[in-house]
Amino acid sequence: MDYSDASVATVLAFLAVVTVATGPLLPAVGLSAGSAHPVGSGDAAVTLERPPVDGLELVRGDFDAGTYHLESTPGRVAVDDVSGNPALKLTVDVPGIYYSDVRTYELGGRSGESVRLRFPAVDVSPEYVTANRYDATVGVWLRTGDEYDQLYQETVTVEVRR
Repeated sequence: MDYSDASVATVLAFLAVVTVATGPLLPAVGLSAGSAHPVGSGDAAVTLERPPVDGLELVRGDFDAGTYHLESTPGRVAVDDVSGNPALKLTVDVPGIYYSDVRTYELGGRSGESVRLRFPAVDVSPEYVTANRYDATVGVWLRTGDEYDQLYQETVTVEVRR
């Protein structure tokens, strides 16, 4: 056997091992098993300690990009009595700049913890940011199965920091 045949055999053996380890052909044998509890299943006792709306601002980024992003003091939720993998959703809608987003926090295995709520780091084009302030609706929701429990929903003012 020459080196080219050995190289081909080594690559094929490696691909076979990776295929079995990741489990696309035999999912029960694979190393990448899915979560025992799907996101949003189960239940939890959740207390909203602080919504993430204090100091809510659209802040212009550094450098020459000129894009804006949302910043605020992080919110906080106390989580207890978790069963399964319920999900916490942080929603924000700022219609004046055509911006909506949802951030999901999985709560499985987080009983007794405090979860910090932060807005996603998403850039907003400066062409949409023309005013000094905008109305925004911020919500915090607990998903347990097919139901969503509203923990918080308010219309707040977003200040623009240029």
